[in-house]
Amino acid sequence: MTDRAALAEALHFAVGPIHERPGAGKGPLAGQRLIVKDLFHVAGEPTFGGGDSPIEPLAIGTAPAVQRLIDAGAVYIGKAQMVQLAFGGWGTNACVGAPRNPWDADVFRVAGGSSSGSAVAVAAGFADLALGSDTGGSIRIPASLCGIVGLRPSQGRISLDGVMPLAPSLDSAGPMARTVADVAAAFAVLAGEPMVEGPAPVASLSLRILSDDALVADEEVAHAYRAVASRLGHNGATLRSPPLPAAPRDYVAPTGQVMGYEAWAEHGARITAGAATADPGVLRRFQAVSGIDEASYRAAQATRDADRRQFADWFEGADFLLTPATAWTAPPIADVDEGDFTLAYYTRMANYLDLCAIALPCGFDRLGLPIGIQLIGRAGDEGKLIAAAWSIERLLALPPRLPPLHASRCAN
Repeated sequence: MTDRAALAEALHFAVGPIHERPGAGKGPLAGQRLIVKDLFHVAGEPTFGGGDSPIEPLAIGTAPAVQRLIDAGAVYIGKAQMVQLAFGGWGTNACVGAPRNPWDADVFRVAGGSSSGSAVAVAAGFADLALGSDTGGSIRIPASLCGIVGLRPSQGRISLDGVMPLAPSLDSAGPMARTVADVAAAFAVLAGEPMVEGPAPVASLSLRILSDDALVADEEVAHAYRAVASRLGHNGATLRSPPLPAAPRDYVAPTGQVMGYEAWAEHGARITAGAATADPGVLRRFQAVSGIDEASYRAAQATRDADRRQFADWFEGADFLLTPATAWTAPPIADVDEGDFTLAYYTRMANYLDLCAIALPCGFDRLGLPIGIQLIGRAGDEGKLIAAAWSIERLLALPPRLPPLHASRCAN
């Protein structure tokens, strides 16, 4: 086994061996190595959805989102591991094994979920581009913890045909890559529209930011967040911090109510039948939502509609909301509390309110672990969001840094 193959096995980001397919087609993504979360169907391959038995034993067709990237020149290299049935944000998977965050060579740290393997593959240098899904932060959480860029488009912008659902009224598919430019190129292909031309002028950005009272994060993440806001302000961006209509944490439980009902409708029978070998954390989450009735679900959706209107009124006069992506950096897998949902503290609101959002790196903590920020925009404003994120990335100008567990460090 080569050093690269051994590292890939140790990181456990792929479902089976990755395909080293030579050559590349023509197109805007020519030569980009692509890995896709194992809930996207790829013709001729099984779809496991993070479990130990296939949900789709042999896919007849390829999901349109995957096919668009391939048609644009991306080189498909395989399926990425994930949280079982996409129902979890930590990135753990006791059923088939969790992907390892490549930023710590000594301690096994979580990668974030549920698009865990997608983020690890990109961060560790095995893929240039990944395709993930996001129901409550499942693209942005692993992007933040693994030090890459992840975009959650608003619903309907990217086709979900040929994709295993979790909660259809919250699900979204989007790209993950090392830079905003690469995410921009992939999104343009996925959405079938021209690529964003480049960074927006920083002075043109109008942002809402969190006051100190509303900022919930560990000390290093909070410091990094304030530093980004300060640099934006010093470079001409308009920053305001009026009281939020609801704290980010106030969206966590109602998102879970909607997600839980829909997830049980999609997968309740499946997880019950496979309970003996299921991931215990995922199984407990499904059991916890199994009693949500239709009346409660309809009430939750009605409250959601009201919350959308309230947030839209609050958002008037600004283009973006800037928050941390996660409140802390990647913890050791041994410290994870599967009943704790605070890793999604800042991300669930985008799904619940149907906003677009992007996570990007903004620094590192004292252990050398990535810190991420999140930029949230209105539904359908992905182009403006990407241009703004691009300008922030350029303003921060983080020096290049590779994870300790990176493919380029291997001799073979």
